[in-house]
Amino acid sequence: MSSPRRRRNGERRRTGKKGATAPIKKRLGRIDFLRWVPAAAALIFLTLAITRFDPKLSIIGDNAQFLILGRSIASGQGYSQINAPEPLPHTKYPPFFPLILAAVQIAFPWSYVAPKIVVLILATAAIYLLGLLLVKRFPAEIAVPALALTAIHPELVQFSYTILSEIPYLFLTAAAFLLFSRWEREGGRKTLAVAFAFAIASYYTRTIGITLIFAFIGSVLLRRRFRTALLLLVTALVLALPWTIRNRSVSTGESYLHQLMCVYPYEPARGTLTLKQFFTLRIANNIRNYGATEIGGGVCSNVELNQSALPKNVWKGLSIASSILIVIGLAGRMIRRKEVFEIYTILYLAVCLVWPDVWASLRFLLPILPFLFIYVLTALRDGALLLRRFGVPRWSHIVVALILAFPALRANRLYAVEGNEYGTNWVNYFKAARWVKENTDESAIVACRKPYLFYLVSRRRTDPYLWSYDEDKVFQQMVDHGVEYVVVSQLSGTERKYLVPSVNKHSDRFRVLRRFTDPDTIVLRLLPEGSP
Repeated sequence: MSSPRRRRNGERRRTGKKGATAPIKKRLGRIDFLRWVPAAAALIFLTLAITRFDPKLSIIGDNAQFLILGRSIASGQGYSQINAPEPLPHTKYPPFFPLILAAVQIAFPWSYVAPKIVVLILATAAIYLLGLLLVKRFPAEIAVPALALTAIHPELVQFSYTILSEIPYLFLTAAAFLLFSRWEREGGRKTLAVAFAFAIASYYTRTIGITLIFAFIGSVLLRRRFRTALLLLVTALVLALPWTIRNRSVSTGESYLHQLMCVYPYEPARGTLTLKQFFTLRIANNIRNYGATEIGGGVCSNVELNQSALPKNVWKGLSIASSILIVIGLAGRMIRRKEVFEIYTILYLAVCLVWPDVWASLRFLLPILPFLFIYVLTALRDGALLLRRFGVPRWSHIVVALILAFPALRANRLYAVEGNEYGTNWVNYFKAARWVKENTDESAIVACRKPYLFYLVSRRRTDPYLWSYDEDKVFQQMVDHGVEYVVVSQLSGTERKYLVPSVNKHSDRFRVLRRFTDPDTIVLRLLPEGSP
């Protein structure tokens, strides 16, 4: 029998220099691969976005409102709705993104393309930062497919060239998480301060950024750093105070809190929610909306151009299955780790559930889309590990990720061909806006649907008609607000419900100036009282 020393020497000789470094080379190869993953994801995302890039104005009304707010700042008129008959201070959207747009509009007045390019740059940077975050904080077998699915997601690609706050918010949250994760690993007051500054900036970009702030504070509390958590809470309150004080002082009534409490935010006259309605209507409807539709739209990419590929019930089943997997994956990580990402996701989803259900949309899930993919894939991987004895492959979640990539890539391809064209109703609407710009005085006031979009094209002040079944009240508001022109378009059923009956009842006060057909879009002149 050989001696222990001889055995150890033999082992040393057998491993040798080459054998000893082999595991190190293997680890270095893995590290080098992961180092390139964020850049590759960003490049793929940018390629898809450029392929689909649409220089035209989006028909989402919010993007026009952001441009108007940016123009208001750029033109020295404060933070106001300058499109309104009497410009009022704006209190709904926080000002960080409009400030960015103001800087762009100073250099490129009335441009739609320049702000879109800025958003595209922020979107590409956000994907890169998310890549750095995911590969550092999650297992590579989960992080890489989750990042890939995020980078090719058709809705996220579309928002990369849409002038809305979702992408700037995603960029700020990714930067905040990356710095907060560095603080968790290495410590350092400066790192934590900068991470928290990004979190505050996210709140000043989208109000839901408050969930990121409380996620940071909650994570610090779980580490039993009570003094640090208290300092962060006080800092957040102090930094959020100026926006709150300013909104209270101008008191225009337009705020998220006011809309949150309304039964139907588009018709405040219907009153506010009771406690029973809050749970039986608002939260119950949102659970159905998100659980059976919107989450599936995010995970399975059942966006508009994909929905005809499979029966509606199949998409609904996939959405419910995705929601269940997200809950399982999220709960599993909370039980094992209780990290800041899980706290943030729970708080974010809680806000979605209490938000007016009429606004339930995949759009609001985009900032947490990478984490939704993480939790789905985590649940699938953990399930496969539990079922290995029954022959389920350990890499089943990778197969599922590849399957999920197909509808995403299909939608991107279809949108690149079909997705950027206006419908004929919108074509006529914008024709009417250009006609108003060319044939009316600069002081003219126009009553119409989608007043923010109409203002950007016509450059005339606009006023939304009153949503009321009382034809006299609808008409009287137009008179009181100094409306001179009315546009009857085919954008919404509210025109047939509220505007058209009022015009018909007071037809002696209106004259047709221009009509665009197929479908009819009519520009009317509201005549002064006593006109022949």
